[in-house]
Amino acid sequence: MARYTREKIIGAFFELVAETPQKTNFTISEIALKAGVSRQAIYQKHFRNFNEIITYVDDYIIWEIRQWCRHYDKEKDGNPLDYVADNLLPFVYNKREHLRLLHTAAITQPFEDTIVSTYTEWAIDIIRPQSETFNLPKDVLTKIIVEQIVVIIKTWLLQEAPMPPQEFKKDFLNLAKAPLYSYYTMETQKS
Repeated sequence: MARYTREKIIGAFFELVAETPQKTNFTISEIALKAGVSRQAIYQKHFRNFNEIITYVDDYIIWEIRQWCRHYDKEKDGNPLDYVADNLLPFVYNKREHLRLLHTAAITQPFEDTIVSTYTEWAIDIIRPQSETFNLPKDVLTKIIVEQIVVIIKTWLLQEAPMPPQEFKKDFLNLAKAPLYSYYTMETQKS
């Protein structure tokens, strides 16, 4: 029963965020009304305040992502980009509605920073960035690489109707593996 109520509370939170994404705070009363539960039930059995709801939502998504990262095995899974394409893309696609809200709502702006730092922690032990080529420390270059990958995935998910992950996989791998300057061409100047 408590788990079902907690799911209703979290569902109500996401409904409110979807209805008013520009809002930066919701009252427990608003969430309780939307969830169809009493304020007291939220306070006494689930969350002491609104910030605990935000923390719970962030922690839950980040926990799932960390679980996904822990399952990566260099020997078995090979290239981390292929692992991302095969495993992360379907995962985030299934959670796209909630992730879209977390990425776009005013209330959850630090979410993307948390995603980047989580993946950077994972990637720093896996990849060997060519920091000597770019004259940047390994951790800085790793963060840049992760941020680019997160932007590719976020841009895909934020589309009105993103293509399914098995279709996007090829584009994702091409974008992630290609040099940035190969993404475009320049118009020639006419005299």
